[in-house]
Amino acid sequence: MTASYHHGNLREALIAATEAVIARDGAAAVTLREVARVAGVSHAAPYHHFRDKDALIAAVAERGFVELAEALEGARGRTPRTRLLASCDAYEAFARAHPARFAVMFGPVLASGRHPALAAAAERAFAALLAAAQAVSPGRAVDLALATWSLVHGHAKLALGGALTSVPVPAGATTGPASRLGALLLDGVSAPRRAAGIARPRRPG
Repeated sequence: MTASYHHGNLREALIAATEAVIARDGAAAVTLREVARVAGVSHAAPYHHFRDKDALIAAVAERGFVELAEALEGARGRTPRTRLLASCDAYEAFARAHPARFAVMFGPVLASGRHPALAAAAERAFAALLAAAQAVSPGRAVDLALATWSLVHGHAKLALGGALTSVPVPAGATTGPASRLGALLLDGVSAPRRAAGIARPRRPG
């Protein structure tokens, strides 16, 4: 399908076309010429807004981080723990809803450091997760945020890649909410505190 655009929203049409190419053939297939073809514009039109293919991919990734940040900021819970678990579900729901964006958000375009707006959007998303972790464990917030991010991100990638369809686990266990995995993580975090509060039995003298 060829995307159409009205005067004034060429940039939006090009971003949408880039995402369509990524969804169809992966980020390696993105070229300004192909994006122009999908958007239904001249081959020169993308240069009005994007200098190269990396700039196009960065725009898709930036949009992804903005929406991910909004999802994480909007996660709600009655307690700090349930809010962090809601963030886990929000993260994975975003990944499943926007697989093309998710595929390029954490790639070399972000690591290059050449796209300040993308970097700022990524920092905002992590800040939202860090704030939720801070409320649960103020003294270990960064470690908890990184652990939560790694766990949920890894599960989302495995699910999107189809890797979980063949693992030997009970039916349905690979498709449950990410918060279930997050709860296991939080139980491990709180276990040392509980253990510290239990007095060791005295040896008979």
